[in-house]
Parts: sequence; C-alpha cells; structure tokens
Amino acid sequence: MKRSKQRGVILIVMLLWLAGMSLLAGCAWIGFAEEEGGMLKPPLPTLSWQNCSIPVLQGSYCWSEYGRGTCVDMVGPDDLVEANKLSPVQVPAGTLVLVEFPVTPKEGTLRAASLRTEELEELTISNDNQIQLPDEEGVHVIDFSANWEQGSANFVMYVEIVKP
Repeated sequence: MKRSKQRGVILIVMLLWLAGMSLLAGCAWIGFAEEEGGMLKPPLPTLSWQNCSIPVLQGSYCWSEYGRGTCVDMVGPDDLVEANKLSPVQVPAGTLVLVEFPVTPKEGTLRAASLRTEELEELTISNDNQIQLPDEEGVHVIDFSANWEQGSANFVMYVEIVKP
C-alpha cells in the first residue's frame, strides 16, 4: 500500500511539474509575440501646423509594459534625418506645431530643442502641447521628448523656417 501511495504522489508531482512547465512555455511565447509585435514602443505622436502634417521620426527610447522592458539607442537626430532621407517641411518663423500623442505623456514633460547650431536652443512649449519653432530662417532639426509611466522617448522633426 505504501508503494502505491508513493507512486501516486510522484505521479501527481510530475503532472503538476509538467503542467507548470507548459504554462511557463506558453507565457514566454506570448511575451515574445508582444515584443515582436511592437507593443514595447512608445506612442508615436502626430505633428501638425494649420492643416499640414509634419513627419516625425522615432529617436531613442526606454519603454516597459506587461512586465517586460527595452531600451533602444538610435543615432543622433541629424543622422536620423539623413538616414531616413527626410526633406524639411517649410513653415513660417515662429510657427506653433501641435504635438498630439495617442497616449498622453506626464504633464509638463514635453521638451523641445533646435539643433541648428552646435548649441541646443531650447524651444517654448505651450500648455496645450504646441512647440514654438524658432524665428531664425533656415533648416532646423528639432529634437523633442516626453515621459510616461512606462518610460521616455525622443522624436525628431525636420523643418525649414521661412519668412511669412
């Protein structure tokens, strides 16, 4: 009788172990699919001025969701524009560009800077997430960033400032 109880206990332990391993294997597969499916990326904003859309590029970011996280280090903003063969969008000096995210970032975390010269020129952000572009004519690479509970991200826009 003792032997059959021991075998029964061993069989139950093995079945529980096998069920646990199957469950873990399934969870690992699901997690991989989420990461590969692009779920571990920050929301890409849309940029607009009047009725015009301005292309935006994803820069470096760190993001975590569903118990998983990743950090992606991209090339610098100038190189990102060049690698994507982006053409500048012509806008008047001092234009306000509306930044709309599908998921709202933490309040007060939107930051922007113009990279026209060797030094960064911090740009003004309005309360309704509008970036005021520089008054200086010429081509500007604008680097902007925001933070969420899940992480932070940088983005790039490429504009040519012209006289109105």
